[in-house]
Amino acid sequence: MKFLYISGADKLVRHLHGHGVPIAVVTGSTRQSFDMKAVNHSEFFSLFHHLVLSGDDPEVKHGKPAPDAFLIGAQRFQDGVTSDKV
Repeated sequence: MKFLYISGADKLVRHLHGHGVPIAVVTGSTRQSFDMKAVNHSEFFSLFHHLVLSGDDPEVKHGKPAPDAFLIGAQRFQDGVTSDKV
């Protein structure tokens, strides 16, 4: 499966990563679905601190539109995320 980046997304992700800004991907996808979509983009996704694949992540109790996956994503950063960093 192939996808196109949103214009500017690749540049933004690389800029943030290059400046030490930790970023994550939070998606409603399952691991299997995500892996199929990302198979040709492993280098790009390696730039992210972590992934939250809420489709089968046992810590995510409620899917979208509940904020659970995003809260889990924030908690998984080394220092967590406080409201002053959002």
